[in-house]
Amino acid sequence: MGRTTPENVPAFPLYVIDYDDANETAKLDGVPVEPAQGVNLAEAATQAAARKAQAHGLDAVRVRIRSALGEEWTMIVTVDGETIDTTPTPESQQKKPLIRPATILVGAVITLGALGGGTALAVHLSTDTDPDQNAVPAWETPGAGEQIPVGLPEGFTGPSDWSVDINSDTSVTGLDDGGIITANSDGILSIRDPETAEPVWAGTGAPQDLSEIHESTWTGQPVLGSYSRGNLNLWALEEVTPGDAVAPEQVPVAHEADILWEGDTPLVSLGDFIVLVPNDEGVLTEVTIPAGSEPVSAVEGEAVSLGPETIYRTGIDGEATSTDFTAPESVEGPAETFWTIGTDALVLAWSAPDSEDSPVIAVIDQETGETIIEEPVEQLPNESAEITSNGDSQRAVIGTLAVRYDDDPSLNEIPAIQDPVIFGNTLYGNTTDGPTLVNLGRPDDGAQPYATFTDEDTAPLVVADDAVYVVAPRLDQTILYRAATETPGENADEVSADETDTEETAQDEQED
Repeated sequence: MGRTTPENVPAFPLYVIDYDDANETAKLDGVPVEPAQGVNLAEAATQAAARKAQAHGLDAVRVRIRSALGEEWTMIVTVDGETIDTTPTPESQQKKPLIRPATILVGAVITLGALGGGTALAVHLSTDTDPDQNAVPAWETPGAGEQIPVGLPEGFTGPSDWSVDINSDTSVTGLDDGGIITANSDGILSIRDPETAEPVWAGTGAPQDLSEIHESTWTGQPVLGSYSRGNLNLWALEEVTPGDAVAPEQVPVAHEADILWEGDTPLVSLGDFIVLVPNDEGVLTEVTIPAGSEPVSAVEGEAVSLGPETIYRTGIDGEATSTDFTAPESVEGPAETFWTIGTDALVLAWSAPDSEDSPVIAVIDQETGETIIEEPVEQLPNESAEITSNGDSQRAVIGTLAVRYDDDPSLNEIPAIQDPVIFGNTLYGNTTDGPTLVNLGRPDDGAQPYATFTDEDTAPLVVADDAVYVVAPRLDQTILYRAATETPGENADEVSADETDTEETAQDEQED
């Protein structure tokens, strides 16, 4: 192994050592460090990091040290136990807070420089320095050209563009801008460049299920958000230095609250027509929505709620505006349940009043109250059914109901699909018979299986216009693969939102 410098050590993985000098305890990624006879605690922690790096097949790894006093600094540890201090200067640590300190519990980050080098741990753990210690290491795309051990839907092919080891206990999800979110076993959340798999952002405290993460905004800034244990967790999507990660800032809310994520910002529903909407400074502010209405989302700083025939928007100042809509003539009373498609539409449902009638679905434009489509259906989705939508193609799936809400709207019943992903005019997912897809332009064709290698193969977790992302186990690892399209831009049967319209028209003409 050549000389280790910060330039040739990847930004991730990032190990964390929690060091309590007063109580003489240390933990490496949550595992207690037990010093051998004659070895002090600081040396034992360094050796533990070196052994873990070697077990992971790394020559060197980046490590963050956290003291019981809230102090924090970073270094590099090689498999030989050598260390390099990479703690940024105090000036590089200064950041504008996402939320006012009065509203949340925020741990201060204090650099080694700010402490004047006065901690014993810094002396023991990091003695070497480098003038270019903060330089970004060159990234090499991992796992390119590997065989993909999962059957792929038509239009996509191996070998892999790249592949990375991920945490088997989490999932993978995609962002609106194409970034891919993964997490590792140390709870580090990463946004990866879709072309190279390079982590371009990282955060600590990843949730167990990445599907719980939502893109949102807070104080006008883009964030990733989730909810757990009575807290909103908000990660600022700001630039991070190599080896660094953004800690989620937490906003306490009541444990019994419901969090609605479909709007511009999260909306907290407390019941009894009381909701909380964040103001421009990130303070959750109580808003009373009109009696008889149900909370929907927070849009442009206002609480959106749904009444029997009215969509309300109530500002933080308590002023409410209303937009009326017309319920279907065949129904009586307010919708029995509804689902929200982003900020675009509301899907309202009424069950059949007697056995001779059919349930009714109406799709309403959220902003104008205009009825996009209303039709009877054979069966309503389960009230707890999750909604999957794609705003680009204006398609949504609620349980076994496919909704098209563009200029040529339609409602169609489809087979039950697990882990659904919509791209263009195609729904990908899993059934008891294996991975499958549904052409939403021809829903009557049902679910179409495709060739797989094993019975355990699963459908893609993310689908884009130039690739799909699939996961497969390999011995004791779980690998995420990127598989490219066979002919980018010409994937005619699978990904176009409108190309099947011609087929539908031709079929209708033949039937007539």
